Amino acid sequence: MNSRNFFKTSAVLFACACAPSGLSKTVKSAALPAPKSTSSVSERDRDFERANELFKNGDEEAAIVSLTDYLRRYPTSDRADDAQYLLGEIEYRRRNFAQAIRELKKTLEYRKRGGDRVADAFYLIGESLIRLGEKEKARIEWEALKRIYPRSPAAERAALKLMEPSQ
Repeated sequence: MNSRNFFKTSAVLFACACAPSGLSKTVKSAALPAPKSTSSVSERDRDFERANELFKNGDEEAAIVSLTDYLRRYPTSDRADDAQYLLGEIEYRRRNFAQAIRELKKTLEYRKRGGDRVADAFYLIGESLIRLGEKEKARIEWEALKRIYPRSPAAERAALKLMEPSQ
């Protein structure tokens, strides 16, 4: 320990010893390092990031396995809606539109918990319905999206789709 660190440490210890009892606790806690986050939170984040990287890299099969496992292990996490949405997007990319709708409707269940991918799920459900030839159902989804999430980027995209003559 060099002399500078010695004097800093001594000053903190002296302040703690000389301070009134209420202030002493404050000074002592300020000198302690912040507690580390729990390993389960970082493991959960790592698991999601791993699944998301598989998705981004186009490894759909591995992404499905990883995302499904993530949802099984962390069904109430704040990224669960993201994982569920990505499952729907994979099916949409594969042109499995009926399956995409099923997966995306599961994303809508996160609405009550404030899921941030719900508006995107509404939009992609509408796109899937269009691909299935269900234009009226797509219009209903997009109208609901505009009503429930009027300021979302997904609602803006839906408004543009609704203005198209074929919709």
